[in-house]
Amino acid sequence: MEQREMERLARLDLNSKGFVIDSWWEGDGRTWIGCYAHPKGKPAYWADPVDENSIPKDGIDHSEWFEWYIRDLAQLAKEYPQ
Repeated sequence: MEQREMERLARLDLNSKGFVIDSWWEGDGRTWIGCYAHPKGKPAYWADPVDENSIPKDGIDHSEWFEWYIRDLAQLAKEYPQ
């Protein structure tokens, strides 16, 4: 499975859980990928692209870490065919 397909499936999984990606992809891109994501409707922690030290008005970091391994993504591929 190529990395773009892994990212597509991970985004679909995040969307189904009510989350939006808010970081770069991490991982080796062959056996696993991961990212930080925040719930839809909640601000990303780094809300201001000009000031990287800014935090949301509520002062809470809503981001969570998610990761997927190739076995997880293979199962998601059955649920979300291309």
